[in-house]
Amino acid sequence: MEFGAKAPEGIRWHDWNRDAFELAAERGVPVLLSISASWCHWCHVLDGEAFSDPEVISVVNSDYVPIRVDTDVRPDVNSVYNMGGWPTVALLDHDGQVLSGATYLPTTRMLEWLRRTVATFPMRVTSRQRSDSIKKAPAHIAGHTPTLRPRSDVLSWMRREYDEVHGGFGTEPKFPMFDCLALAIDEYAATGDSFWAQVFKGSLAAMTGRGTYDAVEGGLFRYSTTRDWSVPHFEKMLLDNALLLSVCGRGYAATSEGWLIDVAERTYDYLKSTLFMDVPGAFAGSQDADESYYRLQTRRLREASRAPSVDRRIYADWNSVMANALITCGRTMHNQSWVDHGVSLLRRVHDLCFDAVNGMAHVWHGRPSVWGLAHDTIAYGAACLSAYSATGDALWKERSLLLASRLVSTHGMGGIVTRLKVPDDPPGFERPIHDFHENAYAAIWLVGASALADSRSDADTLRSTALNCLAVCDRLYPSYGIHGAAYGIALGRYLRDGATESATPEGITCDGGVCRPTGYVPPHASENAHVGSSNVP
Repeated sequence: MEFGAKAPEGIRWHDWNRDAFELAAERGVPVLLSISASWCHWCHVLDGEAFSDPEVISVVNSDYVPIRVDTDVRPDVNSVYNMGGWPTVALLDHDGQVLSGATYLPTTRMLEWLRRTVATFPMRVTSRQRSDSIKKAPAHIAGHTPTLRPRSDVLSWMRREYDEVHGGFGTEPKFPMFDCLALAIDEYAATGDSFWAQVFKGSLAAMTGRGTYDAVEGGLFRYSTTRDWSVPHFEKMLLDNALLLSVCGRGYAATSEGWLIDVAERTYDYLKSTLFMDVPGAFAGSQDADESYYRLQTRRLREASRAPSVDRRIYADWNSVMANALITCGRTMHNQSWVDHGVSLLRRVHDLCFDAVNGMAHVWHGRPSVWGLAHDTIAYGAACLSAYSATGDALWKERSLLLASRLVSTHGMGGIVTRLKVPDDPPGFERPIHDFHENAYAAIWLVGASALADSRSDADTLRSTALNCLAVCDRLYPSYGIHGAAYGIALGRYLRDGATESATPEGITCDGGVCRPTGYVPPHASENAHVGSSNVP
């Protein structure tokens, strides 16, 4: 059993599989699902408190079938059952339906909750009836043509939520929201509106110039608990820092401001020195949170202390995003060594995780495992396009097109579904699910791939699937608010690069490579004249 954090002894944990749910059905008890992570501080606290308490252990082992899942290893499970953060504890019936759920609970409340659920455990329908009802639920959005107009909606929401005092969006807690920053860069490049320049420059300066960025070793912490980016949650994630690199590279291409190179160099230095592993030649997933360590404000004091532990597993999607970021930054910042490292990393991810029969594995830890997740293929295929653009090596074009064709044939279902079902899936977990962000990222990649396709037929297939992905996003984006910024990026790429005259939807006008809803007038730059760059290095 592979955990991100070592599970406390005493509870007899099971893996996420059909056998565990069948055991729960045989015993007539619910399932307790614990979703944890190696980098998660409160997961460690929960393990050391409630999950190490003798009474809790006794109740769980006697009245539940407990299952332990690492969110980084099984993001597909997390996407269905996360209760709003980590740790997540969800109580499920035999078919995987949620009875109740929570995040961190102290021992007394955990005991009360577990006992109350067992006492009222419902068994009103048979497993077959419940499974049938799940399978009859709509698996995808059929016959829906996207309006393709919400880019201006998302931009309006971002304009309203932008924090002009401290950068970023909203109040606290403050997350980087890299999709929003990338969309702001796109909008600035398309319109020259100074407001969008301030959004990404002000936000990047604040998040990398205050407590949420490690001034000693480099690297961005996961988020700030305060509005002004001064008090971080201390875990460091490969994905977050790779996205920071990517946004710095794109921001530099739009502005040529040298301080973005400095941020990129400090971030890369951290990643290379702490997360990169010469064997097997890829980046580890994360570094644990340790407030006492990171409060040490000199390198000498830290070197005399034990550094926070590193999750040394290789995640295909995160390493692919990192490779893409290195290539992007290397090209825009004229650092060929970064381009070379990004291309080398792509080769290594393929060697470690790709199988001609099963496709791309999600995780490598001595061997590849967890197959069939769409995002690994999407992230890798998109990085291949960047590698082809940077090197001209036809290998990367061919690999991206082959992966795109494969994903469309295996995961294409009114858009792209998150995962392929496998025989070991628990009941109720086989239903195809469309993830909003995966469909946005898939649309971006497929539009780019379609421009390189070897035949008109192949190009049309890729563009058609990209449009289906946008249709998924179009139906879902109102509930995401500014978190739907990836759809704005995807829509812009589709209209700019992927739409033919016949494919441009009614109500959309394109001029000079910029496509907008007919009649849309962006705010005049003079309206934002008060927005300066005094807080940008």
